[in-house]
Amino acid sequence: MKKIMKTTALISMMFILAVFLAGNAHAGKPSSITIVTGVTKGTWYPIGSVVADIFNKAGARSSAEPGGGVGNILAVSMGKAELGITTTNLPAIAKAGKPPFKKPVSGFLGFCYVFPNFEHIIVRKNTGINSPADLKGKPFASQRLNTSSQVVFSDVLWAYGLTEGDLKITRGSQGEGVELMKDRQVVGQTAITAPPSAAFTEIHTVLGVKVLPLSEEAVKKLIKKNPGYVRKILPKGTYPTQDEDILGIGSDAILVVQEKMPEDQVYWMAKTLIEHIADLRQAHRTMKNITVEQMANVAGVKLHPGAARAFKEALGK
Repeated sequence: MKKIMKTTALISMMFILAVFLAGNAHAGKPSSITIVTGVTKGTWYPIGSVVADIFNKAGARSSAEPGGGVGNILAVSMGKAELGITTTNLPAIAKAGKPPFKKPVSGFLGFCYVFPNFEHIIVRKNTGINSPADLKGKPFASQRLNTSSQVVFSDVLWAYGLTEGDLKITRGSQGEGVELMKDRQVVGQTAITAPPSAAFTEIHTVLGVKVLPLSEEAVKKLIKKNPGYVRKILPKGTYPTQDEDILGIGSDAILVVQEKMPEDQVYWMAKTLIEHIADLRQAHRTMKNITVEQMANVAGVKLHPGAARAFKEALGK
C-alpha cells in the first residue's frame, strides 16, 4: 500500500510539474523571432537585420524579412511575425480601419522607437511653388499606393484642402523621383524618410531645389487628425543650399509587436535591445545617438506591458 501511495504521489508531482512547465513554456526568451522590415535596399531592412543579429547572439533564433509599413502591421497582428517596422501614423489608421486598411486591425502594440522621419516635399526653386497648396495641377512624383510616404503626403494635401487627384501624380521610388526631377518631368517629389536622405542630398547638389515648409496651422491639423504625427524642425544645413530651418511633421519609424505575446518574452526582447544599445547605434547613421529614453517614447500606439516594464526598469522609474 505504501508503495502504491508513493507511486501515486510521484505521478501527482510529475503532473503538477508538467502543468507548471506548460503554463510557463512562453516565459522568458522566445524560441524564435521574425522581424518584418522594408525593401532590401532601403533603410528598414538593414536595421531589422541588426536587431535580428542582436537577438541571435543572445540565444533566440531570429531573422529579418522584407516588408512594408502597412503590411508589417498586418503580419504582426495576424501572428505571422513577432516584430514589424512601421511609422507612427499608421497604427491609428489601422485600428480605425481607414484606408489603406480595409477593416479595423487589432492584435498589435508598440514595442520601441527606432529612428526619426521627416516628411520631405522637395521642389525646384524656379517653379514659384512655396507651399503644398501651390502644387495644385502640377506634375509631381509621389510613391506607390499604400506606402507610408504616399499616405503621409495624402494627409498633407488634405491639410491644405487638396487631394492627390488635384495633382498630376507619377508614382515610384525616391531614386525614380530624382531622375524625373532631373529630366524636368515633375516639379518635385516626396518621401517620409530619415534626414539626410542620400537621394535628396544628391538632388540638392545637382539641381536648385528646396524643402517646402508646412504652416503651423497645417501641422496642428495633422496632429489632431492623427496622434502618430509629431511636429518637427529640419535644421538648416541638413541639405546643401538649405540655409534655414524648415517646419514640418514627422512620422517616426517604430517597431510593433504581437499583442498576444507573453509579457516575459516581450520584456526579454526589449531588455536585450537596451543592453545592446551600442550595437543599435551602429545599425544606421540616423540611430548613432539613440537613447533608452527615445526608444521608450513611441507615439501613436500603446506600449506592450513587457516593453513598458523593461524601459521602466532601465530608466529607474
